[in-house]
Amino acid sequence: LNSSNSFKNWLSYLRSREELTINGLADFVDKIESCIVLNEKIIENFRANIFNHISLIILSNNKILGNFDSSEHENLRRKFREIDKKLMKAQRELIAAKASNISLPSGENSPVVSNKTEIHCIKHELGKKTRFISTRNLLSRAGETISTIKPCFLMSPTSVAQYLDPNIEPFDLLIMDEASQIKVEYAIGSIARSKQLVIVGDPKQLPPTTFFEQTLYEEPDEDDELDIQDMESILDLMMSRVRLRRLRWHYRSKHHDLIKFSNHQFYDSDLLVFPSPHSSKSGYGLIYREIEGTFNNGINHDEITAVIGEIKNHSIMYPNETLGIAAMNRKQSDAIEDELLNLERGDSEFREWKRKISRKDPIFIKNLENIQGDERDVIIISMTYGKDKDGNLNSFFGPISKPGGHRRINVLITRSKKKMIVISSLKTENIKGDSDGNRAVRGFIEFCKTKKLPQNIKITNRPPDSDFEIDVARSLNRSGFKCEMQLGVDGFFLDIAVLHPDKEDQYIMCIECDGATYHSSVTARDRDRIRQEHLENLGWTVRRIWSTEWFNNSKRVIDPIINELNEIIKSEPKNQEIIENQQQSNELDQFKLILESDTPLEDKLTRFNDKIVKKEIPNTDDEERLLNKNIIKILVNELPQNREEFAEVTPEYMRKKICRKEAHEFMNMVLEIVRYES
Repeated sequence: LNSSNSFKNWLSYLRSREELTINGLADFVDKIESCIVLNEKIIENFRANIFNHISLIILSNNKILGNFDSSEHENLRRKFREIDKKLMKAQRELIAAKASNISLPSGENSPVVSNKTEIHCIKHELGKKTRFISTRNLLSRAGETISTIKPCFLMSPTSVAQYLDPNIEPFDLLIMDEASQIKVEYAIGSIARSKQLVIVGDPKQLPPTTFFEQTLYEEPDEDDELDIQDMESILDLMMSRVRLRRLRWHYRSKHHDLIKFSNHQFYDSDLLVFPSPHSSKSGYGLIYREIEGTFNNGINHDEITAVIGEIKNHSIMYPNETLGIAAMNRKQSDAIEDELLNLERGDSEFREWKRKISRKDPIFIKNLENIQGDERDVIIISMTYGKDKDGNLNSFFGPISKPGGHRRINVLITRSKKKMIVISSLKTENIKGDSDGNRAVRGFIEFCKTKKLPQNIKITNRPPDSDFEIDVARSLNRSGFKCEMQLGVDGFFLDIAVLHPDKEDQYIMCIECDGATYHSSVTARDRDRIRQEHLENLGWTVRRIWSTEWFNNSKRVIDPIINELNEIIKSEPKNQEIIENQQQSNELDQFKLILESDTPLEDKLTRFNDKIVKKEIPNTDDEERLLNKNIIKILVNELPQNREEFAEVTPEYMRKKICRKEAHEFMNMVLEIVRYES
């Protein structure tokens, strides 16, 4: 205080101190004077105190924010979801009730049969056993009654022209699905019989084609330079003439890799794709098998062998998942179907599996010209084309290399829900030609190999939407959990995704904050029900944190989430891959001890069954065991050296009872024990 400047500074400090104290920051002043707050942190702490003070004022003046209770709000959201589902069901029931509450037109009950109309015509036809009138005639004479009883008709465009008289009362609404494949001339008749029109289709999928019309009476080689012409569809015609609405949410793929290439290559990354919590090692995503196959006379036999092997493996490893097989031309798909029939004839267990899975959805084998509209859990694709026996590659890929061929690739690679296995003899450096189709093939094969998108597509790392999200992630990090912010593929991004500590690229929870993503939804149905339901259907555990409650007491919010994360990890084996490797090592050690032990063969087989097989597959009935008492006796007496000899000495009724999984995993080891003994 010896100088005037020091005195002025002291007075300025006192005034500032008094102002801060009056405005509720006395505690902050005390911490500064007690040196609890370091000098270099004063500005940062001051800002934090100011914002905190402003927030408290806002909360006290706004009853909705100040009285916010997360549990009460979550109950409100839960009730909304329940009522929303009930509302949708009630709307369907209301439509059905209105449709059933309409009186039927009486029509004419003429003594002349040909003059009977409406209900009288229908009753007369119901009393017949033969000589029914044609469908077109019936709809002409009793169309009003039939449309009253059944107000919704499901017909193809050609059926409309065949069965519906153009003079009938027009339908209130016509909905055309898969409109990209409907020719304009086929659609006109349906449109003329309707008052309103909704056209649904994807301009990036297959257009109408003259391909099958040209090959109806002859068997040309699909790889020849045929004049394969894609026709204009009703979708193409109407897109420039009516109001458009794009459906952006992508539901089919349960793993983002299944749609990633198509979204970037064909849809300008405009589809909204939800990220999957599953890694590619868990039976989801894209698997690529490159083989050295040769392509001759329209067929690649090496790929067919690989496809059949994948089908057999699928039937054992994923017996409850539906399956589809796709090839690039008809010759290849026909040859795969023939080999599959041979497999069925020679393998009763496979035949039984195919029969069971067909109850859910039959296996299909199709080529790229007729696969549109199909979907299965797993799709196996044979890319078919490759070098010929002389090592030459013809880069003309049939319809794919023609104008519009890229659409066929888009259809082909978007059929799977859980997993797609691509078997290919093609190498990108050998694919020449600059057609859209050839570029699509080249880009897709490159994506399969690298899982990286073409270089002309840039993916940026999105920053967190708010400091709130960063603070939540920091709290999780302090508890030992790694997080990824704004995890997503295209169009939709999770605020925070919590990584599994022991499984690479696998997630155990997503945390949504009430920030930009939450408020981006136009409707409450999307925001509070559909989006979360879809994430949960993909396998995500979804939890939500509300900013107001986080501000009031972040520890009370984060502790239950951390406890739940720990419980999820405890409920599954720690570091599954290490445990599996240890188990395999232990099994091999036990197997070696059993194999080299100085005991009779029967004892070895019994010990192998008890110590290894039963531990690995515990729930098999004793009679269905690979090493049941009867099978052990046969092995001891006959000493079969391989699977063929085992099949010869074992009655078929016994083989049929054997657990398929045990036979697949342990038959080779059993036969090795037998060979060692003999």
